[in-house]
Amino acid sequence: MCGFVGIWDSNKTVEDNQREILYKMINPLTHRGPDDIGFWRHESAGLGFAHRRLSIQDLSESGHQPMISSSGRYVIVFNGEIYNHFDIREELDNLNQFKISWRGKSDTETLLSAIEFWDIEYVLEKVIGMFAFAVWDRKEREITLVRDRFGEKPLYYGYIKKDVNSNTSQFVFGSELSALKSISNNLIKIDPVALSSFFQYGCIPSPLSIYSGIKKLSPGSLLRISCDKDSGYAPKFIPKERNWYNTTHEAKKYLTLQDSQLGVKEVLNKLENVLIDSIKKQTISDVPLGTFLSGGIDSSLITALLQSQKKDPISSFTISFPDDLYGKNQFFNESPYAKSVASCLGTRHTEIALTYKNAQSLVPDISKIYSEPFADSSQVPTYLICSEAKKAGLSVMLSGDGGDELFGGYNRHRLGPLIHKSLSKFPFPIKNFLSFCINSFPLENTGLNQDKKQKLSKAIVNSHDLKSIYCSFVSIYNENSQPLSDSWRVDTSCCIKNDCIDSMSFAEQLMLNDVLNYLPSDILAKVDRASMNVSLETRAPFLDHRVAEIAWGLPLKYKINNKGFRFQTKWALREILKKYVPKEIIERPKAGFVMPIGKWLKGPLRDWAEDLMDSELILRQGYLDNKKVTKLWQEHLSGSNDNTSKIWTILMWQSWLNEWR
Repeated sequence: MCGFVGIWDSNKTVEDNQREILYKMINPLTHRGPDDIGFWRHESAGLGFAHRRLSIQDLSESGHQPMISSSGRYVIVFNGEIYNHFDIREELDNLNQFKISWRGKSDTETLLSAIEFWDIEYVLEKVIGMFAFAVWDRKEREITLVRDRFGEKPLYYGYIKKDVNSNTSQFVFGSELSALKSISNNLIKIDPVALSSFFQYGCIPSPLSIYSGIKKLSPGSLLRISCDKDSGYAPKFIPKERNWYNTTHEAKKYLTLQDSQLGVKEVLNKLENVLIDSIKKQTISDVPLGTFLSGGIDSSLITALLQSQKKDPISSFTISFPDDLYGKNQFFNESPYAKSVASCLGTRHTEIALTYKNAQSLVPDISKIYSEPFADSSQVPTYLICSEAKKAGLSVMLSGDGGDELFGGYNRHRLGPLIHKSLSKFPFPIKNFLSFCINSFPLENTGLNQDKKQKLSKAIVNSHDLKSIYCSFVSIYNENSQPLSDSWRVDTSCCIKNDCIDSMSFAEQLMLNDVLNYLPSDILAKVDRASMNVSLETRAPFLDHRVAEIAWGLPLKYKINNKGFRFQTKWALREILKKYVPKEIIERPKAGFVMPIGKWLKGPLRDWAEDLMDSELILRQGYLDNKKVTKLWQEHLSGSNDNTSKIWTILMWQSWLNEWR
């Protein structure tokens, strides 16, 4: 696990101080790779790479990057893990007439050798892993940027002017936006579409970034850029990125293989065996590892399967919320369930308390971790649990990420189809009245909390089609209610990928859209930035593409099972987990990895929040409508509306703006 940057000049005036520029770019990524630093330049092409390394596999110098292939043709900077790289090595050795003289055991060397022997896209079809990398072909004088199938690892790219008075630009890329920002001299501007998208969704979807002219490479995509034919340097224009892995196409392909006649035992055995193999591959490591254990289905199953493969107790970590801000209700606190699972499995369990006191110290600095605005409040407990796991001496953690999106774990997966089927043809006034009734109903701390209640009411109003329902469930603000000033509010309807497959059920289409949107832009971005900030690698066995293919090939009843008058989500995962954990621990409502931020904003975090939402400050900055912000805040304080998610988005924007602008 690492961080890398690159710079490619667009004219013959190669920067004499390019190494200094590379150092300036790679320095903000030290947290991603504290163990080693490396530089490489191709002076006649005006190209330079820099790399920071977090040593996980092959801790020796043979894993040093940037890495040059044995023939000298290819040079690579790589971030991530190739879990099946030993299998690929064996295949290369068997196919090659002359045995490869391997320098070490790193997956980077395996990937580079495979690229040298095969075409890049053929290699990508073979690999199982999470990754982002850049590879330079000296012979063809072209660079290829690549991102993994589901977007676990980030990669930004674009052109940045050399200075205010310059007409020339440099093509730059890197693992985090902070690396590109470090050399911009404030020449890059806020992108209005990205800003509006952030307020609607709480994150910025690919290929957008918060800065104009800088993009995120989309999941499953590659970008191949050939040098300018006349100069031999970087071209003036960047071609369009293209898919090497098309999630929608793959989902459709495996959907057609669905066989509703498959026996239950056969289905569950197949899924369990692939998950076990995924976990075995992902636990190849030369450093200590453990699991995140929330007490939910996904993390409990990953922990159970990993522990079943180990003789000694594995380490498991969970977050608790001990502050009794809800009276007798402990809806937010899943730690008792995690403790029960850990006790049953025999793990070496650690419970980490997130109190309002340590929230006071964590929250004001949380935006420093994210080099572009990000507003999922679970980013706070995620950062804390990563930090504590690292302090405990672990370098790799397995998570249950991807289980909800692939196996129907979110409320929207079961409620969305019901809403569409029951209400889509109702006249708007009736839907509006039903929405008003739900919003007015005094639900506070049951399975449907205030934020979910508000999203449900929006989905009812927008029940006429898939995209409208989906946007209602994942949006924080409606476009018309965003607190942006008029000059910054733009249409963001094009920002959500809305792929439909006619043969898919409505629920499965919602799941697919979560894999395309919510998973990479929110969940995976949150975990990557939080974990890498403390030099911790996280791995997600559910995001092995072989697991995803099985999920797409399963009939809906194995994901969302209709048990009379109630729907049981993630049915197949629950059935497998019952082999390892008692049923009574499993059968309970889903809570989610969240903290009681709404209450804390009224109490211990109030001063911090009010400083950031000061009307004069907002007026000076010019991005937000101070009257709308004040109204939202006063409603929240008075209790007339629970505006937790909306206010958190404002606070994360203001905090990011103070830190990064």
